[in-house]
Amino acid sequence: MLPIMAPYPIIDLKDRGRDLHQYIYDLEEVIIRALGDFSIGAVRDKSHRGVWAADKEMAAIGLRVRRWVTMHGFALNVNTDLDTFSLINPCGFTDREAISMAVVLAQEIPMTAVSDRILARFSEVFNAEMRLFQNRTKLSSDDVGRDLLRQTNLATLVRDKTHERQATTLV
Repeated sequence: MLPIMAPYPIIDLKDRGRDLHQYIYDLEEVIIRALGDFSIGAVRDKSHRGVWAADKEMAAIGLRVRRWVTMHGFALNVNTDLDTFSLINPCGFTDREAISMAVVLAQEIPMTAVSDRILARFSEVFNAEMRLFQNRTKLSSDDVGRDLLRQTNLATLVRDKTHERQATTLV
């Protein structure tokens, strides 16, 4: 089972007010609502971006934006082995720890259940219908996003699965 969910939303922010702060806030909202579907109380921390539960980081946000098109996205700790975090300072924090959904719920979580909730909440927060586009070749999120935006002028959400890419198109 995959330990971390790492969606890569590819969205043209020119159509959404060119507001990176609102975009990050909306990504956090997607995660908070999805975690709420699993009865996990998650919050924002005004001094640190990301999503927090029990004062520990459950999701980190990392973006790249070029010409107002977003790339990269967030990493949500689902069934993550938290022992590996003891070897690093997650997101540079020396005074904070990471946590996973599996730790909070005391059981392993099916990634498909998490994916379904993230997609549903993404549709809700971004007011967009989700459609799944699958591509079995190794592509970068830049390639997928650029091609889909050029062909369809739609936003895209790319989920990384080991050596495959799945792109979900926002309509």
